[in-house]
Amino acid sequence: MSLEEKIEKILKIKESYCTISETSEGWLLNSIPIKREEFPLIFNKIFNENPSEKKRTSILVILSKFGYSIVNLLPNITKTILVNWYAEKKFIQKYVETLDSITGNIPVYIDQLADHNHLSDLGFLFEENKQLKISLLCWQKAVEVKPDFFFGWVKLSSTYLQFSDVSKSLVSLTEGITNNEFDISSGYLKGKIDQRYRKDLQSLVASLQKKEKKNYMLVFIEGLIFHHFFEDYINARNLFVKSLRLNPTFIEPHYKIAMTFAMEHKEKKQIEVYQNILKIDPNQIKALKNLASIYKTKKAFESAVKCYEKLAELEPNNNSWWAELAAIYSTSVWHHYRKDQPWKRDLNKAYYYYKKLIEIQPDSYNRVNDFHDLLFEMKKYKEAEELLINYLALKGHSLEMMKKLEALYTKLQQPYDQQKIIQEINYRRDKDSAYPKILELLSKVRPNIPVTLARIAKFVEFPDDKMESLLLKLIEENPGVGEYLDLEQVFIRKEDTDGLINDLRVRYSTCYYCGMPFDSVDVTSCSTCDKEILKCSVCKLPISSGEEIGKCSLCEAQGHLVHMEEWVKTQGKCPSCLQELPLQGIVPVEEELKK
Repeated sequence: MSLEEKIEKILKIKESYCTISETSEGWLLNSIPIKREEFPLIFNKIFNENPSEKKRTSILVILSKFGYSIVNLLPNITKTILVNWYAEKKFIQKYVETLDSITGNIPVYIDQLADHNHLSDLGFLFEENKQLKISLLCWQKAVEVKPDFFFGWVKLSSTYLQFSDVSKSLVSLTEGITNNEFDISSGYLKGKIDQRYRKDLQSLVASLQKKEKKNYMLVFIEGLIFHHFFEDYINARNLFVKSLRLNPTFIEPHYKIAMTFAMEHKEKKQIEVYQNILKIDPNQIKALKNLASIYKTKKAFESAVKCYEKLAELEPNNNSWWAELAAIYSTSVWHHYRKDQPWKRDLNKAYYYYKKLIEIQPDSYNRVNDFHDLLFEMKKYKEAEELLINYLALKGHSLEMMKKLEALYTKLQQPYDQQKIIQEINYRRDKDSAYPKILELLSKVRPNIPVTLARIAKFVEFPDDKMESLLLKLIEENPGVGEYLDLEQVFIRKEDTDGLINDLRVRYSTCYYCGMPFDSVDVTSCSTCDKEILKCSVCKLPISSGEEIGKCSLCEAQGHLVHMEEWVKTQGKCPSCLQELPLQGIVPVEEELKK
């Protein structure tokens, strides 16, 4: 049955002969099957096709019989009715009664909502139905859910004013302005809604000004209306100045005055305003940032640097300021913004700031690319090589970065061995995952029996020289595990180290699913992804990220693939269910997607 056929049949249903039963796919309305995904399409189309008043009322009765099972579809239905039938007060009243019937308790329903747009629609409906208390609940919840929903604050303030609560009305409007960063962008849609938004705000401010004639915030908001809605920058500026006279400590009018000058392309006036702000408060981040941006655009780099240095002092963890300083000092500009003070590049300072940036963002393509270009110009080729290899280890293969490496080796007059470079990249990326493999091998060797470095390196699949440094680091951090004889290049495990090696294997293990290390050796689930720690059925130790897994085809018990296969080879049965099992009964498990 098509949607059109279903709609035609629904419109013929009489209220007194309407039966509804829920099915696995949706509902059965009399003999008409309605799937859940069809429901909003059907009823939206009914309300959009301009049915008669009697039919609309009948449809509302049918909706109410669905009950709470359609509560999740109410936002869609409400929006459709609000757009098409908002002017018909009797129908809106009947829809509000339908909402009450479906939800069971409208205030409780409102309190559970987290969609500010739906709350806004409900606020309009209840306001039109003269249920101001419930409308107030809608606006209160809307701004709680989305504090920067300025129109919600306007309606909340307006509703308080209808209750003659001027104090709460002022507080709400002020809080809305504050949460919207002292701005009032226009409505979220063009046309009628946007016009209503402007009209409601202007009406609210005018009504409040009759009660509070010398309120600096209301004067400020009136200035914002002239600025944003009418682009009347002269009147807006006069109102911002008036707001300052009423409250000289209020800093925001200064910024808005600067903005009006920006709209009129008066840079000198802008600079004067920001400098005045900094005289009042030298630590005003926004003033410093805006002033620095103007100076940079004008190529007044010396002044821009002073602003960015102050910003970096105030916000040392903000990478943007270090990046701006690095870029300015590496910029080549012959423009003389003052005849006696031409800007000169300072590559050493640029180098200093890029170093700070890379410490914080070693995996940023733009930062690495820019720093590489600077290092190349400064002929610091070895440092540039280190920078690129570290980046590739963090981010993976990049054809462009590999080409840059090739150019570096040309400058260094060294052969470009791509295989060796990839090996080095893989080592840096995977060195932490080598520890579990080293410890796995050490757990298998007998105490006091020398094990060659070459054997350990082959088992872990790492270059000999890299393996030696890792092994020495492991012994340095855990001297009880054994000793390494440098001349002979052998490792000798100490007596009674089984417990220590097992503890170390757990300590250096990572979660199989997300790759993160464990908080302690006693954990049963990963603190990062909350999944249960995957342990081997044979060695009983965690299975780390990247390790191969095998599972029993009979009971699906899992373990390290090597351990499971070795066990079945020697025992002929599963280590968990103990049923007889051929070697082919251990099935490799594909590695799950990592975070």
